[in-house]
Amino acid sequence: MIPTADPIVEDPTTLILKYLYNDQNFDVISTDIHEQNVVHLYSMAFAWQMPKLLKDLEHYICEKVISSNNAQKFYIEGVRFKNHNIINLCETKILENFDALCKEGVL
Repeated sequence: MIPTADPIVEDPTTLILKYLYNDQNFDVISTDIHEQNVVHLYSMAFAWQMPKLLKDLEHYICEKVISSNNAQKFYIEGVRFKNHNIINLCETKILENFDALCKEGVL
């Protein structure tokens, strides 16, 4: 697994095996994925070279996880994994909320 910025809160192996044993059906694991474990899951899928799961996770991250509150964190992870879709979305979210982030002392 590629190191991530957050500590591991749960082992992503179980979710990956569940995904594989269910014919790579993302819906089977989507309810078990959240902001705290999605990067670790992505990291393991990246290390195991699982392109379909990476695509599914990228879509999930971009559609359901990234927000103006966490775009900085996911930007770093996007750079780490060279995922331009995640990077671009995070850049957009950061720029849209730049003034507020500066006032909050986040940037």
